[in-house]
Amino acid sequence: MESNVYTRELWNCHVQTLQKRPRTNNISEGGNNAMRVAFGVSNPIIWTCLDKIIEIQGAVDMTLLQQDTGRLKPTKKRKERREREQLRLCRSTSLELLLTDS
Repeated sequence: MESNVYTRELWNCHVQTLQKRPRTNNISEGGNNAMRVAFGVSNPIIWTCLDKIIEIQGAVDMTLLQQDTGRLKPTKKRKERREREQLRLCRSTSLELLLTDS
């Protein structure tokens, strides 16, 4: 059998889900996706890029301010349901089972 470049321990998100930590293996993935969605295109011109970065920074500043003052609005129910379901599934599945080859 061909050896994999990355081990299952590296890319498996079972433990992160149980610990309620981010499940992405790429820390910048969320930021890149948010920028792509905000820009509406993959490769915006520089002026669009600068305008949107300023807009995003304002939203981030507001979120941090709300978080610091305890006024951050609650997360959406759908997201909370999905996170509870993922946590339930991870708790009911053995990590050893996920890491063994079939």
